[in-house]
Amino acid sequence: MTSNEPSIGDLTNGLKQLTQTGAGKDTKLSSTAQQNYTKLIGDYRTALNEQRNKAAQLTNYGSVGGWGSAQDTVWQLQGAVTGPNGIVETLDTYLAYLDEFEKTVNAAFNRMQADDKGS
Repeated sequence: MTSNEPSIGDLTNGLKQLTQTGAGKDTKLSSTAQQNYTKLIGDYRTALNEQRNKAAQLTNYGSVGGWGSAQDTVWQLQGAVTGPNGIVETLDTYLAYLDEFEKTVNAAFNRMQADDKGS
């Protein structure tokens, strides 16, 4: 990733701001589109969460004996899965992004409904 590309944290923060400010009043979203969109987000979140939970359970790699290289490999595998910046932490970040994404879609829809009723 280059310095010009936003991180998942940047994208999540952008969604939080969009949810609060309501920018983009020209966006059109029907009730059916909103329901379908949030269902897709939910389906993806469920699938991603299942994989995250499977990864989190990868804690027992069995006995590797006394070989230092084997012990080091197991230590690195455990770190890659459950350590800082491991796959579990990364998936948690993406799950938080999906939560914010769904909130943003719902907030945009609710604002449009309110605008329609106010017109």
